[in-house]
Amino acid sequence: MGSAKFVERWAKVRNKGRTRYVLRACILFVVSSNIGAVIGDLLGHKQALFFIHSSVSYLSGLLFVLLVGAFTAVRLWRINERKFERLTETRQTPH
Repeated sequence: MGSAKFVERWAKVRNKGRTRYVLRACILFVVSSNIGAVIGDLLGHKQALFFIHSSVSYLSGLLFVLLVGAFTAVRLWRINERKFERLTETRQTPH
């Protein structure tokens, strides 16, 4: 993705707010990991869905995925913010 396109897209994302970004990323992370577990189960890896048999294990697994998703989303937000600031500073600096 080019710099101009990144700045345009990230400006839209950041206008919606960090909380929304993190929540959306967490939901996508949970859905993706569950889809991966189902696919693993369908391919014969029966351990992929072992946590569903126990509600305590399922909840702890879900909590773990949510925490990892939140950590990852916050980290990505910071990385994208730094990149956005660097690129917008470059645009605003007169030559």
